Amino acid sequence: MIIHDQCEQGSPEWHVLRSGLISASSAGEIFTPTGKPATGAKVENYINRLIAERVMGKPVESGYTSAAMERGHEIEVDARSWYEMAKGVDVTQVAMIQSGDYSCSPDGLIFADGELVKGLEIKSPLAHTQVSYLMKNQIPTQYIPQLQVSMYVSGLSDWDFLAYHPDLDPMLLTCNVDYEWLDGFFQVAEKVLAKVLEGVEQLQARAA
Repeated sequence: MIIHDQCEQGSPEWHVLRSGLISASSAGEIFTPTGKPATGAKVENYINRLIAERVMGKPVESGYTSAAMERGHEIEVDARSWYEMAKGVDVTQVAMIQSGDYSCSPDGLIFADGELVKGLEIKSPLAHTQVSYLMKNQIPTQYIPQLQVSMYVSGLSDWDFLAYHPDLDPMLLTCNVDYEWLDGFFQVAEKVLAKVLEGVEQLQARAA
């Protein structure tokens, strides 16, 4: 495991750093929250994106920031402060954690005596979505792949999930590692990486 802290998340350097890696936030592109391989054009597009990034050495994404993304970033600052007070801890921000061909970009890390003990994922939903989360009081299914792969990359066995809206109650829950889900994920992910390597070799051979 490598913790990258030489740049900020969202910066041009961060986009380059994560290029060509299977990220926790994109894990759902190839493996569903319920433990099944994703199918169809979405998987093919994801493989092609990784191939392109490895060949170009830079991200496919433009780095575009929408108004919703800006709002989420601003609220995330308050959410992180709330978490620190609620849990009585200091939250450390880093650019990315990497383990081989896999990465995650946590919203916060918690250390105790120099040892990494917890990760934090923050979501800043709109009010009606936050109400839905509070009513169900469970981690939304769509974030399971991101949380599970984050735990694998970091070597942690649990990860805190915080849904925060400035005008509503926060929802703080803990996600535990699911080794059965991860086993299924890696069976698919390794096949994806094999196709990526094959695609890179084909493009490099064409350019030779």
